[in-house]
Amino acid sequence: TWQAKENRVENRRAEFGLTEYFENRADGLEQGFILDAKPSGDENLSLILQTSGGLRAKASEDGQKIVLSDETGMEVLDYDKLKVWDANQTYLSARMTTDETGEIHFEVEDRNAVYPLTIDPTFVQSQKLTANDGAGNDQFGWDVAIAGDTAVVGSIGSDINSNNSQGSAYVFVRNGSVWTQQAKLVANDGSVGDNFGNSVAISGDTIIVSSPLDDFNSQNDRGSAYIFVRNGTNWIPQEKLIASDGADSDFFGGSVSISGDTVLIGAEFDDVGSDSDQGSAYVFVRNGGAWTQQQKLTASDGFEFENFGS
Repeated sequence: TWQAKENRVENRRAEFGLTEYFENRADGLEQGFILDAKPSGDENLSLILQTSGGLRAKASEDGQKIVLSDETGMEVLDYDKLKVWDANQTYLSARMTTDETGEIHFEVEDRNAVYPLTIDPTFVQSQKLTANDGAGNDQFGWDVAIAGDTAVVGSIGSDINSNNSQGSAYVFVRNGSVWTQQAKLVANDGSVGDNFGNSVAISGDTIIVSSPLDDFNSQNDRGSAYIFVRNGTNWIPQEKLIASDGADSDFFGGSVSISGDTVLIGAEFDDVGSDSDQGSAYVFVRNGGAWTQQQKLTASDGFEFENFGS
């Protein structure tokens, strides 16, 4: 039975006399186990976990850290900061080991422990990403996307020159287990308050970044989206996309998605017929280096204020 409270969720598994919990903390994601009673036998406690999804586990020699790597061998997470205590808040000696199958073993010296007993390791991020020119109120991380070894991060509050909150997006690439900033993307025709970076998406060597508050042809907040393509280590602007029938306050670009040569762009405040803010989504396709609008999608049974496309 799962229960949630604030930044913690618990799964009570009564049949095993076990409660598993996850707690989101500033230093990582704690995964803990509370055992109601000592298992049968005289040996020290051993709690065994299995990995899935291609993860491989390897313990450090001192037994205080587990490195989790993906199928390519790149480190993605550390399992660290193991703490074990009993009902009297007495800390117990414990270590982590792995075997040839990749199972994780928590070995606890519990001979004198008073149950229930808590085993508490923490998943630690492999790296924290920040903008190399970040400033207050940039809202770096407003939206994020990843494809393989490339990540893109939106920063809608970023000031560009004298344009407050024009917005930007940052590209990071991974080499081994280290992420470095490769590029900062901005709209070459951006202006104050465009919110460039509100939604980002990536497929292969193509990134789409939305600018839903972009004013176009004297229409306020009509919205737009920008395509960038990678050439070597450089990201080159390829095209600016706008809706063929866009209007004031459509918020075109409130959400974006991309797969190969096809992008989908939401316009959640688009008026459809007489229905205010019913919302719509636009499909664009690429032929060579040119993008064209292929279709506008709307709900056949839509009503006003449904924000289709959000």
